[in-house]
Amino acid sequence: MKTIIVSLLIVLALSKSFTFEKDSHEESPISVITKGFFDPSVSGEAKISAFLKLANELIPLAEIKAPAEESVGNRLKYGYTWCSGQLGDMFNFCFNANAYILIGWNFGQGTINSTNNAGGAYNVSFTPYVQVFGGLNATVSSYPALVGYGIYLQIVNTQLPTYLTLGQNAICYSSIFSFQPGAVYTQIGTALLQCMWYVTPPQPGLCSTVTGPIFQQFFWPLWSGFY
Repeated sequence: MKTIIVSLLIVLALSKSFTFEKDSHEESPISVITKGFFDPSVSGEAKISAFLKLANELIPLAEIKAPAEESVGNRLKYGYTWCSGQLGDMFNFCFNANAYILIGWNFGQGTINSTNNAGGAYNVSFTPYVQVFGGLNATVSSYPALVGYGIYLQIVNTQLPTYLTLGQNAICYSSIFSFQPGAVYTQIGTALLQCMWYVTPPQPGLCSTVTGPIFQQFFWPLWSGFY
């Protein structure tokens, strides 16, 4: 009888969709709201939406819907680039101004230690995230190296890790909200250029970059983060 009851509880837990909604600044008239759901079953789906809260109005920013077991991300990018020369030239200089809205989730599934109280049956983690940031940067390149320096503004960086454990003796669910501080920071980036030139007929070099180390130089928080 105990086995039947536990089996029924597991079936009910796996057939239930878990919903979430969180405001990055509940007391502020301007903030970003994250909402959605995920279905922990094998063929379940997940959805995450991001909204800009302006006074009492919600303005849609982005949305993703896909199988929950696929870790996905969607990046909306708005930017402007001006360059003198091009990659592969003896000297190349570029100025970039960009703004990003990045939403998605990370999904993990596995077993747990059979010695704990849950019995080691089924373990799922689902972490939706929303990031809003922008920046200005300049890059200088001379084959085969590229160096960039930029200043960036992190406006929103939120995560909502959710954990579901189904065991022989327990069904556990937990979720915690992580809100990173808004900040202004600077970064130094490096890359190597891989270029190919055609001699006949003469053509500009075709180049790609291999990203190297990125160093954060300064970090100035604008407000406190919390969990």
